[in-house]
Amino acid sequence: MKYVKNTLLIFSILFLATPVFAKMQVKFFVGDAQIKEFGSDSWKKAAMNQTLSNGDTVKTGSKAYVQIDMDGNIIKVNENTHLAVGQDIDEDKKVASLDMTRGTVQLKMDKLRDNSSGFKVNTVSTVCAVRGTEFIVASGYDGTSVLQVQKGRVALTGSTKTVLVNANQEATVPYGGDPGEVEDIKISEWNEWISKSKENLKGKEKDVLEESLNKMKKLDKEIIELEEINEFNEKEKIKFDELAKKFKADGNTAKFEENAKLSFQASQKLHLASFRAIVKAYKMRMIRLFSDETYESIEKANRTAEINSIYTNIDALYNKYYIKYIKDAIEAKQKRDELRKKRNRR
Repeated sequence: MKYVKNTLLIFSILFLATPVFAKMQVKFFVGDAQIKEFGSDSWKKAAMNQTLSNGDTVKTGSKAYVQIDMDGNIIKVNENTHLAVGQDIDEDKKVASLDMTRGTVQLKMDKLRDNSSGFKVNTVSTVCAVRGTEFIVASGYDGTSVLQVQKGRVALTGSTKTVLVNANQEATVPYGGDPGEVEDIKISEWNEWISKSKENLKGKEKDVLEESLNKMKKLDKEIIELEEINEFNEKEKIKFDELAKKFKADGNTAKFEENAKLSFQASQKLHLASFRAIVKAYKMRMIRLFSDETYESIEKANRTAEINSIYTNIDALYNKYYIKYIKDAIEAKQKRDELRKKRNRR
């Protein structure tokens, strides 16, 4: 297990401490646009040409927006939006991503590095996977999400089903559900849509929190399964390493190379499973932030014992993986930042 734990820590540090695979920079902003570095407790005003790193969070106020350049692709974070930048998995490839808790984001992704490059926008209810296109993703207060495509094609995934949305089409996904019928574009007033989603939440807060807890439990189960894969591959790697060492000592080059290759393959599987687990921990973070907003929207007098219990369980599951995958990496990143500051002051 020591090898697995070290692998998780190394991957967590790399996940947090480095820029995303594609370079993201703030190119323009208007109004109340703020950014919080991952691990920090304070928001700071966005700055021109500011580089965004994994886990950094962007939020905009009323009548504000931020335009982000990603290797020539344009990401416009519209008003009253809250999202984090990071990484995800597209099949077995690591790709840049956005995790949006609430709001709308408009993307022009026609300059991805090559035809196989991917990019994802995640909301609490959907995954939008793209390869060169123009589209809008909206996420409401009630967890409902809408994908609207202007150009190209986007794969939209809900709880159990994926649909393809083509140019001039849109599809809606309710919280905890699957995409509805793909239709011609209808929605044009996004502020009105967001306001309506806020009204839709009223009286349904408990149901929304219950769905959030269901999602957290599903992610918990998936992470546990990935950790079991890690344990198996760690044992496989150790076994093949020992055999490779033995055959090398015996002078059996063919058997040495065979087992060295098997050890490398086990290590690759371990690394990929570790990365998937970290990505799922960050999806927990997105759901937890969404749940915070939902819970805080309930008047204190209406926070029943059942509601409080649901919210406490959501928080407990998040903290379980925050401690396991994120906390040590944040502390390592903070130490590295302090060392960098000290060197710059010399």
